[in-house]
Amino acid sequence: MSPPTDVPVAPSSGPTIPEQLVTLAELANVDAKNRKIAEKLEFLPATARKADESLLAFNKQIDDAHAKKEAAEKAKKLLEHEVQDERIKIKKWEARANELKGEREHTALSVQVQTEQAQSGLIE
Repeated sequence: MSPPTDVPVAPSSGPTIPEQLVTLAELANVDAKNRKIAEKLEFLPATARKADESLLAFNKQIDDAHAKKEAAEKAKKLLEHEVQDERIKIKKWEARANELKGEREHTALSVQVQTEQAQSGLIE
């Protein structure tokens, strides 16, 4: 016998059990991916913090190196100026030595010129 046509048939109540199981498996996969991403997000800030600390340390080393370089350049300029001053003194004394008439004055000045040349050589 066939069911009476005037009896209402219950509408389908949603996806079938196999469809629900497939959907549940897909949700489980999505949830696993979310957990992996969350773990990575917890790890990345610590790594970024370490990288920032390393960067700050390297920048400090660079700043220190620049400061040392500037100090060395200033010292170099000072020494170059001193050498130039000594050379000027030597030239003046050598010119004066040609004008001296006494042997004693000439010898004293020659000794002073030699001493200054030796000191100038040490500074260079």
